[in-house]
Amino acid sequence: MLRQAVAVALVALPILIGVVVMTTTLFSAGARRARRASSAAGPRRRRRGVMPIEELASELRRLLREHDRLLRDPSGARGGRRLLTVEALLHERVQDASRALGLPLRPVGIAPSRTRQDLVVRLRRLAAAGLVLPDDVFLRSRSI
Repeated sequence: MLRQAVAVALVALPILIGVVVMTTTLFSAGARRARRASSAAGPRRRRRGVMPIEELASELRRLLREHDRLLRDPSGARGGRRLLTVEALLHERVQDASRALGLPLRPVGIAPSRTRQDLVVRLRRLAAAGLVLPDDVFLRSRSI
């Protein structure tokens, strides 16, 4: 009788352990898939390639700080190329933020430009529209 109980326990125990392991694996995989699906959709539905205005504002602030840091760099070691790259990214994000806030992309009759002066004007329009941007960093000038 004791031998039979030991034999049943030896056969049933690995099966029971396997069932527990597989069940937890399946549940955790399902939970991961559900988290991934909910984080991809986010709290609001995103159109392809469009960032929420909060993310745009955060990205603009980061780029403005980076631009300011590059302008203040006394050695100018990174200088022109990195500064031009940051300015190009700023132009793109300003365009996206203007679209998101429903602002005109540029005044009627004026050709689009990518100058620092145009960038300052557009950043000030965004700030006037309520976008929180650092006012002490509005694109100081420096010759490249």
